[in-house]
Amino acid sequence: MTVTIITASAGSGKTHRLTEELSRRLSATAQTPLRANQIIATTFTVRAAADLVEKTQQRLLDDGNIVAAEEIRTALIGTVNSVAGRIVTDYAIDAGFSPQVRVLDEEEQQRVFRTAADHVIAQTEATHRDLLLRTGHNGDAGGGPAWGGPTAWADLVNDVVTAARTNHLDAEDLRTSAEASVREFLRLVPATGSDDRSRWRDLLVEDVEVLRHALRMLDGDAGTVSPGERIETRAQTVSINGRSRGNVEGSILTLDAFVRKLGGASGTAEYLAAVPWGDWARIAFGESAAA
Repeated sequence: MTVTIITASAGSGKTHRLTEELSRRLSATAQTPLRANQIIATTFTVRAAADLVEKTQQRLLDDGNIVAAEEIRTALIGTVNSVAGRIVTDYAIDAGFSPQVRVLDEEEQQRVFRTAADHVIAQTEATHRDLLLRTGHNGDAGGGPAWGGPTAWADLVNDVVTAARTNHLDAEDLRTSAEASVREFLRLVPATGSDDRSRWRDLLVEDVEVLRHALRMLDGDAGTVSPGERIETRAQTVSINGRSRGNVEGSILTLDAFVRKLGGASGTAEYLAAVPWGDWARIAFGESAAA
């Protein structure tokens, strides 16, 4: 079998070049003449495929090759999807599959994937529930994560499977790729340091108190609560525009909820260990920005 690949930019004459090549190969004077049903030609669009058939037929008629011109529509000429679908259909029974082939839309693809993989994914989720929670992969599959919320482990697996299929990776190739990715990741990760999560949480609690006291200072009732010398000193350096009072108050409510998510001001080490890594990253960023 001979494969001829012709690549060129749009409008540069690819169709003309293909019609010449097909006419030459279908000519009775060719070194190894072909019949139309021995030809496979693919294009990117349906319109381009129809144009190729029409112009090839006209070229064959102009060359006086009437038989090939009549048979050209028996050639396998079409888009990559249509040509592949035709081949699969023609040989499906020989391969043990149904000849009723159709392209699945995106929703159907997701449904088929879930049917095939749900059991395995569910087992993994049950085994590694705590890890998925800490890494922010405990979202609902197919629902799409809220802004800043957790993603779904099943969606991540689907993305990996899609990428593997696109790159023609089998199970062993995928395992090798995963091991290489882990090695590269661990090479870039800094050495294990001290566990500063309690300190991060404490700094966040203090920052919230600083904002709260600065707001009381704006309202003129800071003397009703004794916040501690450090907090009062820091609050004096915070400038709150009166027009922004509502925004600051709303931010304090949001931060209070965030502190509760960390187990409150006195959350245990076990509780802190269960907090998603993404939350710690946001706290660490806030600490570095404040510094």
